Amino acid sequence: MAYNNEPYKIVYIAKNFTSGLTDVELIVFKPNMSKMGVYVLTEMQDPEGAGIYYIDFNDADVVGVYTFVVDSVTMPLKDVRSLYFDQRFPIVVNPMMDEIVEGSINVQQSLQIMLSVLAGKSSGGGTTKATFRNVLDTHDKVVAIVDNVGNRHNVNIT
Repeated sequence: MAYNNEPYKIVYIAKNFTSGLTDVELIVFKPNMSKMGVYVLTEMQDPEGAGIYYIDFNDADVVGVYTFVVDSVTMPLKDVRSLYFDQRFPIVVNPMMDEIVEGSINVQQSLQIMLSVLAGKSSGGGTTKATFRNVLDTHDKVVAIVDNVGNRHNVNIT
């Protein structure tokens, strides 16, 4: 999945812009967390790019959040990033997506809930059971039991 057939540049800046590392690797995990592969990052050749390593990544083959772990043996470093890939473009997913918003619901889950209600298919409007499907239309995301004037009495989130 590449936008306009252009690969995505995954970039890592080494601590203190350390130049000359030859073993900076990018370990990529697919959305189901299976290991996709290990890629070697290349240092930028521009003198102003010293200590900046990159790879042109265009191997995303399914929609979802890919996890990228940067590692080096000679300079112990670890950096983890996540990107959401769909058919159009990747969106950076920050660690804040795991932060709890309310109860046990994190930011990512709350966005999925809102997206389902605002943009997903719905059924049961005007009845006592309103159902909202996830945007991919693979399952019910929100099911609300309402009374005859529309007040919600019970909301189930899956």
